[in-house]
Amino acid sequence: MDERLQANIHIDRAEVILTNLIALADADKDHLKVPVLDIVVSLSTAIELLQTAQDDISHIQIPHYQATLRNYLYTLMRQSFSLFLSVTKNKGRL
Repeated sequence: MDERLQANIHIDRAEVILTNLIALADADKDHLKVPVLDIVVSLSTAIELLQTAQDDISHIQIPHYQATLRNYLYTLMRQSFSLFLSVTKNKGRL
């Protein structure tokens, strides 16, 4: 499979997971509407997909396209780690 397509698929899958998790937040309450363990599993899956996409991106031979994907990937990684920390900070070890 083309490295560009493979990288896009991994990033898109992670983006869908992250977007859905962010959308679950209730603006009127200080909690999510799903069990924390489900959130942690979803975030871990998203992070793994983004790490896999990072490997895919390193094989792309088009510098501009590679740089664009890499910037987008890092934005999603920062969001996922931030959300992961906020979900787990008061839960202790899961």
